[in-house]
Amino acid sequence: MEGNNAWANLSVRERPFWREGMSAEEYELERAYYYRFSNDGKKNADDYLPIWKQGKRFKCNLNDCNEVLDLAEKIIKMPKEEVDRYIEEKN
Repeated sequence: MEGNNAWANLSVRERPFWREGMSAEEYELERAYYYRFSNDGKKNADDYLPIWKQGKRFKCNLNDCNEVLDLAEKIIKMPKEEVDRYIEEKN
Protein backbone atom coordinates (compact mmCIF):
# COMPACT_ATOMS: atom_id res chain seq x y z
CA MET A 1 0.00 0.00 0.00
CA GLU A 2 1.64 3.21 -1.13
CA GLY A 3 0.71 6.24 0.85
CA ASN A 4 -0.03 9.85 0.11
CA ASN A 5 2.63 12.07 1.67
CA ALA A 6 0.16 14.91 2.35
CA TRP A 7 -0.28 13.63 5.92
CA ALA A 8 3.44 13.97 6.74
CA ASN A 9 4.85 17.25 8.00
CA LEU A 10 8.53 18.21 7.77
CA SER A 11 9.29 16.81 11.23
CA VAL A 12 7.95 13.40 10.21
CA ARG A 13 9.96 13.46 6.97
CA GLU A 14 13.21 14.01 8.87
CA ARG A 15 12.99 10.68 10.71
CA PRO A 16 15.69 8.10 9.81
CA PHE A 17 13.04 5.58 8.73
CA TRP A 18 11.08 7.93 6.43
CA ARG A 19 10.70 7.21 2.72
CA GLU A 20 8.70 8.95 0.01
CA GLY A 21 5.35 7.30 -0.56
CA MET A 22 5.18 5.90 2.96
CA SER A 23 1.68 5.59 4.37
CA ALA A 24 0.85 6.74 7.90
CA GLU A 25 0.38 3.08 8.85
CA GLU A 26 3.81 2.08 7.56
CA TYR A 27 5.26 5.06 9.41
CA GLU A 28 3.75 3.90 12.72
CA LEU A 29 5.25 0.43 12.33
CA GLU A 30 8.67 1.73 11.29
CA ARG A 31 8.60 4.20 14.18
CA ALA A 32 7.86 1.39 16.64
CA TYR A 33 10.66 -0.71 15.14
CA TYR A 34 13.05 2.23 15.42
CA TYR A 35 12.21 2.78 19.10
CA ARG A 36 12.51 -0.95 19.75
CA PHE A 37 15.95 -0.82 18.11
CA SER A 38 16.90 2.18 20.27
CA ASN A 39 15.79 0.32 23.38
CA ASP A 40 18.52 -2.24 22.67
CA GLY A 41 21.07 0.54 23.18
CA LYS A 42 21.85 0.86 19.48
CA LYS A 43 21.32 4.58 19.14
CA ASN A 44 23.91 5.03 16.42
CA ALA A 45 22.08 5.81 13.17
CA ASP A 46 24.77 3.90 11.26
CA ASP A 47 23.67 0.69 12.99
CA TYR A 48 19.97 1.18 12.28
CA LEU A 49 18.36 0.00 9.05
CA PRO A 50 14.62 0.51 8.48
CA ILE A 51 12.58 -2.55 7.58
CA TRP A 52 11.80 -1.17 4.11
CA LYS A 53 15.54 -0.67 3.40
CA GLN A 54 16.06 -4.32 4.31
CA GLY A 55 13.64 -5.25 1.52
CA LYS A 56 11.14 -6.48 4.09
CA ARG A 57 7.74 -5.52 5.41
CA PHE A 58 5.59 -6.10 8.46
CA LYS A 59 3.03 -8.92 8.42
CA CYS A 60 0.09 -6.68 9.03
CA ASN A 61 -3.04 -5.49 7.25
CA LEU A 62 -2.10 -1.87 6.54
CA ASN A 63 -5.74 -1.11 5.78
CA ASP A 64 -6.74 -1.89 9.38
CA CYS A 65 -5.63 1.04 11.56
CA ASN A 66 -6.47 -0.80 14.78
CA GLU A 67 -4.31 -3.77 13.79
CA VAL A 68 -1.43 -1.45 12.87
CA LEU A 69 -1.63 0.50 16.13
CA ASP A 70 -1.91 -2.68 18.22
CA LEU A 71 1.12 -4.20 16.53
CA ALA A 72 3.13 -0.96 16.80
CA GLU A 73 2.44 -0.80 20.53
CA LYS A 74 3.52 -4.43 20.97
CA ILE A 75 6.70 -4.07 18.88
CA ILE A 76 8.15 -1.45 21.21
CA LYS A 77 8.02 -3.91 24.13
CA MET A 78 8.80 -7.21 22.38
CA PRO A 79 12.11 -9.07 22.50
CA LYS A 80 13.89 -8.83 19.13
CA GLU A 81 13.25 -12.51 18.33
CA GLU A 82 9.53 -11.97 18.68
CA VAL A 83 9.59 -8.82 16.54
CA ASP A 84 11.27 -10.82 13.78
CA ARG A 85 8.20 -13.07 13.59
CA TYR A 86 6.18 -10.05 12.40
CA ILE A 87 8.58 -9.22 9.56
CA GLU A 88 8.71 -10.90 6.14
CA GLU A 89 10.44 -10.51 2.82
CA LYS A 90 8.68 -8.24 0.33
CA ASN A 91 7.28 -10.05 -2.69
